[in-house]
Amino acid sequence: MPNGKFINPYNFVRPDKKEVERAKFTPHKKFEGYSGILKCELKTLTPIFIPDPEKTEVNNKNNEHKTMRFFRINDKPAIPSTEIKGMIRSVAEGLSNSCFSQFEDERLPYRASPLTFIDKGKIKAKGGIVSELTGYGGKLQKAEVFIIPKNEVECMKEGREIEVWEVNDNRFKKVTSKDSTKGQSMIGKLKKTSKKAPKYNFDRVFVPINKYIEFDENVPVKEDFEELLKDQMIERKEYTGGRETYELQVGDLVYYEEKNGKVVQIAAVQKPRLKYLRSTGQALESPKLSPCENINSLCPCCRIFGMVSKKEGFAGKVSFGIALAENSPTLGNFKTLQPLGSPKPSCVQFYLIDKCRNNDKVVDYNNDNAIIRGRKFYYHHTPNKENSYTDEKTNLNSTVEICPEETTFVFNVYFYNLSDYELGLLLYSLELENGLAHKIGMAKPLGLGSVKISIKEFILFDRKERYSSILNTGLIENPDKEKFILEYKKKQCNYSSKDKNEIERNFNNLPYIKDFKAILKWPSDFSSKIKYPRARRKGTPYGYQWFMNNKNRTLPLPEEVSSDPLDGWS
Repeated sequence: MPNGKFINPYNFVRPDKKEVERAKFTPHKKFEGYSGILKCELKTLTPIFIPDPEKTEVNNKNNEHKTMRFFRINDKPAIPSTEIKGMIRSVAEGLSNSCFSQFEDERLPYRASPLTFIDKGKIKAKGGIVSELTGYGGKLQKAEVFIIPKNEVECMKEGREIEVWEVNDNRFKKVTSKDSTKGQSMIGKLKKTSKKAPKYNFDRVFVPINKYIEFDENVPVKEDFEELLKDQMIERKEYTGGRETYELQVGDLVYYEEKNGKVVQIAAVQKPRLKYLRSTGQALESPKLSPCENINSLCPCCRIFGMVSKKEGFAGKVSFGIALAENSPTLGNFKTLQPLGSPKPSCVQFYLIDKCRNNDKVVDYNNDNAIIRGRKFYYHHTPNKENSYTDEKTNLNSTVEICPEETTFVFNVYFYNLSDYELGLLLYSLELENGLAHKIGMAKPLGLGSVKISIKEFILFDRKERYSSILNTGLIENPDKEKFILEYKKKQCNYSSKDKNEIERNFNNLPYIKDFKAILKWPSDFSSKIKYPRARRKGTPYGYQWFMNNKNRTLPLPEEVSSDPLDGWS
């Protein structure tokens, strides 16, 4: 792989095109299927970090930099049961084409291109003046938007009426406030631009015209405007057109976007933050992938792990114990991590793809052909000084106490009333086959968190038999893990043959299984190249700059990463 190339730390396991299999839940009071205990061992392959929320220190003298200790119980390193359950459920969902249980259906914000259009060779903005607000609806009076030199209106306030004359300009519609002997004057309202943007030497004048346009009643235009403006004014402290409030008011000067003759977006500035008109839920390849809501129609993972909807819930048929360190691993080694960002589904070139899986063109949520790529998983790689750790402590990164590789934890998994298929899925999701490993904890994109789980003891019993007599244990002797795993694979690839080799071959050829194995392969074939995108400015790496310089570069598919790595430096 050429120098300067890199592999993004995460990729996506595509969902299967077939419909998600759903069935009614099994009540806990019934004795059906298989119950038992799995005694497991978790061994760290790389350093890992599990934060202890009660042992976090904030250094107010050092930019509010956080120092976090590894999680402990009675001073013994441990991994909370919820951490393990979440990791196993994520894997099981990808392996069974279950619903996206943690999916949040929302309309995401994005930084829009300037709300302008070209007319007769000149750049024009779509401007309007709020003339009416009625509950959730509203109306704009359209306005022609002109630019005016800042030095002419420097002492004037936003919204002031001003008399102007149009002047010739090859690119923009331009006016002056200085009396002109040519042409008729116009009365407009002044809209100020940011003082923090010195390259913009012009303010704007909105001249109303006798045309009106109503808000689209199917789009929360007013609510979107106020939500985004509140975030910009209070949280981001960005310039928002000289406004004193985020609430939309009659008389406000706004830029707008229309669709089918109705206003669908409004903004306080010409290059604003807007919300996509399509939600993330509409970008799922199938609505059947949405989180389960009905306990009588549950996907495989919701039947096993449980679910909660707005109306009802199901506790699930599996529980996890806390994982405790087997001996006394050496802790106390603190490392300062490179800055970590939260997952950003608004990064459309990495999170979305054309529904035909054409990966050559960037699509966004407003494109009806755009779908979410799939379930996010992280590649395995070994952390190193250059891409994982740093000496600089800021409010954007943390110093953490890592648990070293080759540390062994032990934990139990308890299950009840599982079918052959469900038990096989649980077993395979826990004890991944040779050459695959899990990722757990914090800083996965920096190389931390690779672990291997082994099932050391498989205890299986029939509860109906067990409770039929005080002398009957109900134990099933010498249970065969591979039998249940094969039953899972057989059903997953919808193959009726009893030939094990045929079942394995069909299972391994499922597209989403190929994706899964390509991402979770241990050890990785390209460990040293896995890192977040970087670009350099004055010798310092900036991930944001890379995205700005590579807006049309899509994330390579799992099968493409080794042959089509990304360009890391620009």
